[in-house]
Amino acid sequence: MSDSPWLFFVSSLIKALAWPTVILLVLFMFSRQLKQILERIVNVKYKDLDITLDLDKVMINAGINLKKIEEPRSEFTELQANFPSAAIIVSWLDLEKDLYATYESSDKKGHTPTIKMITQLQEQGFIDNRTYNLIRELNAIRNSVVHSNSSGFIATQDDAKKFEAIAEEAKKGLKSIES
Repeated sequence: MSDSPWLFFVSSLIKALAWPTVILLVLFMFSRQLKQILERIVNVKYKDLDITLDLDKVMINAGINLKKIEEPRSEFTELQANFPSAAIIVSWLDLEKDLYATYESSDKKGHTPTIKMITQLQEQGFIDNRTYNLIRELNAIRNSVVHSNSSGFIATQDDAKKFEAIAEEAKKGLKSIES
């Protein structure tokens, strides 16, 4: 009689864990194939949120001419060639510095997550929709680079050049508002 509560407990525990265990096993067994599928995803859309992880598409949507990409700063060329992921992060940090300056000029202070910051700046009219979208998409690409182990995004020198060109275009949107 004293064994039945334990048997009931073990039985219900097994029932509760059966499907999650099966799902985890399937994910583990097909992890390589799932990773290959996820690497092909370049666009994510949910309600009003639309994020593009394709730099060519971001440049075309922003009206940036692919052929008119300026040569990067001389100290930056070697970084782009040898460490494109690092070059993307450096470009992001440069943009983020200007973004924080714009944010602080709007009488806001303190560290705020980028998406929240650009949303507030857009709502208050400090940045236009184009600049907002550029920064949001650059942020998504930057996150893919930073988390490349899990996202599978491997940056190339060409990606670093395009990222810098888009970041410069976004900074122009910030500068025109600061003036």
